[in-house]
Amino acid sequence: MQLPNFFSGKRIFLTGHTGFKGGWLCHVLHNFGAVVTGVALEPEAKSFFQSCNTREIVNHNIADINDYKNLENILRRAQPDIIIHAAAQPLVRLSYETPLETLQTNIMGTANVLMAAHASQEHPLVAIVTSDKCYENIETNTPYVETDRMGGHDPYSASKGAAEIVTASLAKSFYNKNAQSVLSLRGGNVIGGGDWATDRIMTDIIEALIVNRAPVIRSPQALRPWQHILDVLSGYLSAIMYVSQQTPGSFEQFNIGPFSENEASVSKLACYACDYWGNGIKPDISSAQADLHEAKLLKLDISKAVEKLDWKPKFSFEETVRKTVDWYKAESEGEDMASFTMQQISEYF
Repeated sequence: MQLPNFFSGKRIFLTGHTGFKGGWLCHVLHNFGAVVTGVALEPEAKSFFQSCNTREIVNHNIADINDYKNLENILRRAQPDIIIHAAAQPLVRLSYETPLETLQTNIMGTANVLMAAHASQEHPLVAIVTSDKCYENIETNTPYVETDRMGGHDPYSASKGAAEIVTASLAKSFYNKNAQSVLSLRGGNVIGGGDWATDRIMTDIIEALIVNRAPVIRSPQALRPWQHILDVLSGYLSAIMYVSQQTPGSFEQFNIGPFSENEASVSKLACYACDYWGNGIKPDISSAQADLHEAKLLKLDISKAVEKLDWKPKFSFEETVRKTVDWYKAESEGEDMASFTMQQISEYF
């Protein structure tokens, strides 16, 4: 009960609340009794945000984090205790099509959030959500630790590595001078109900299964650290609680990933999801071909988070896939997804 007690009554300023992670965060924080102000672009017509009536539980603001003045004005009115920056262009393949927009949003957008938070009279704690793809990935079996080198082959990964460098620089240059804490949070490959983003593996699988078609899988042998959305969010929130209890002005970085047994190939994920869906369809990996560079191997070392945060992932690989498929199947059958989501959250915490 530590997390619900800590966040109850807290004023949270959340960027990207209309996205997949942001939408789930809204419901988790609402469940804890927090007051959430969200800033994001308009939600997609088909999205977790829309499916779960998320607008009803958040102070909803449509704004672009690249518009510094507007962002600062909304933040000033919210007077938050904590800022969670989850807004981003989150897709590797899209970053090849929109490299400038990806770099602008993920780097300068992050800088805007950090400087607007620094200008706030409340000096809130700031948590920056980036990605495991921030590391310079040389694709070995050695998991990455928080002090490893930043990098990135594709524009998305490069933008996340650069956002980490910007975060560290601003934390050391400005935040510690006014005793304001900041942390960066690096998650693995997150799956869960309600992610309808283009070119996401689970989205591709579910969209095919709903219409009784075999999902076509690209890069079937690529190895990923799969984790359920609730596992990663509990890690994020545990890190925020931890840093809030440290000396003001602290700067921390945490890998929030699964245990090594949750690392599995894209092919294994697709096969298990199809089997669990239960209509006899198998994934099509015969014509698999990745036309753009995507990392084949990426592992996170989460020992720092496990040791310091009194946190660990709860779900096995199989449970992660089952919980995700359960959500999509419930939606396809017309269930009330706000209630279904709250049930999954309540059972988890």
